[in-house]
Amino acid sequence: MIADLFNLAGHMLPDPKELAKHEGKKSFKKIPKLLAFNKLALPQSLSNDEKNKHQYYIQRQNDEKAMSTIMDKLTPDDLRILIESEDEFNRRGCFIRVFPSVNSHRYLKLFETKRYYNLLLSEWVLKYKGNRDKAINLLNGFCKKKVHLQNPSKSSDNCWSLETSNYQNFWKDFEGRLFSCNNHLIN
Repeated sequence: MIADLFNLAGHMLPDPKELAKHEGKKSFKKIPKLLAFNKLALPQSLSNDEKNKHQYYIQRQNDEKAMSTIMDKLTPDDLRILIESEDEFNRRGCFIRVFPSVNSHRYLKLFETKRYYNLLLSEWVLKYKGNRDKAINLLNGFCKKKVHLQNPSKSSDNCWSLETSNYQNFWKDFEGRLFSCNNHLIN
């Protein structure tokens, strides 16, 4: 249980084989690769498109149609959060994750403050509840391209804008059909 607690907290304990190599030395001149961490994977300041995406979805928290599009364009920041969440889930050991869970979307309205990451994680769990392998493969694909390390994104595939939001496109299409329907009724 103690090992599970340390793993869940994210402490990386060195491999005994790696420690044995350095036994007897008074100081470590080099950190073992096992403990080395890429600082680009840490949270960074948000790019403008990421800030806009956060605002857009926070304002539409109660709109199920809008929330269903939150993962249509995953920004580098989204990917870092999702990777961290999956990493924590895999480190949980005997612990049970309470949030996010399949039912967490019911409780979002009870939070004192609306937080984008809660919305994102709730939708992530809902979308991939029955197929975690697909979720992991999706994240692995982004990681191989190093998208999660970019700030801002170097590809328009990972830049969010209102114009590229599927929800916005849904409403434009809906309004167009409504207009043509009303126009047809008038004639």
